[in-house]
Amino acid sequence: MELQELLDRITREYRAVLGRKFCGLYLHGSAALGGFHPGRSDLDFLAVVDRPPHICEKLRLLGFLCALSPQGPKKGIEMSVVLASVCQRPVLDMPFELHYSPMWRELCESDPLRLCITAGRTDPDLPAHFRVARERGKALFGPPPDEIFAPVPDGLYRESVYLDLRASREELGGDAASVLLNLCRTLAFEREGFLLSKAGGGEWALNNLGLRDPAPLRRALDCCIGGLPMEADSACEQLCGELMGLLGIE
Repeated sequence: MELQELLDRITREYRAVLGRKFCGLYLHGSAALGGFHPGRSDLDFLAVVDRPPHICEKLRLLGFLCALSPQGPKKGIEMSVVLASVCQRPVLDMPFELHYSPMWRELCESDPLRLCITAGRTDPDLPAHFRVARERGKALFGPPPDEIFAPVPDGLYRESVYLDLRASREELGGDAASVLLNLCRTLAFEREGFLLSKAGGGEWALNNLGLRDPAPLRRALDCCIGGLPMEADSACEQLCGELMGLLGIE
């Protein structure tokens, strides 16, 4: 399914299910940053509501996403439903009303009610998502993103992003290109304040970092742009260590 058709279906369904409590639907991630590739990217979006959705509404959304996922991008769909009031008060551990990602698809199909019980649950990735949504995101429905999402301070954005980066070495074997490019775009933010796609981060790094061996990064970019897998080797491991060192991550 083409991206625009997919987005139109999602927007229609969320409007139908959430009704008057639905404030807006916002793209972030690669589809907003210009690096989306259906063979390699996932589709990231945030749904904003002015009051908590009912259990039956959550179940309808989960059923819809489970059915839609095979027709979407190869890496799947990731989304969170959040309260508008939460979007105005960013903190590290932000509460959410519903979350769906490929990691939870099996549970969504076998016991979706468990995913609907979110009281007390938080997500430290949300501050980073909110900042990208505010500064680079696209409104599929609702007012402009900067009217929904409060500014996320640099320090909070950094905390949110670095939680994942610390496991970069361990994750190289699963998705080497994604890991390397993610480190690069974080360096672009640290040094110049840029919010870039993974491919944009890789291109920035090639032009600005003076890496000891840029070959693995060029390979990562080729894989990212072409939607191809990339296997980690010793050169990838060395580059990963170099990038983490530049970020001050041990």
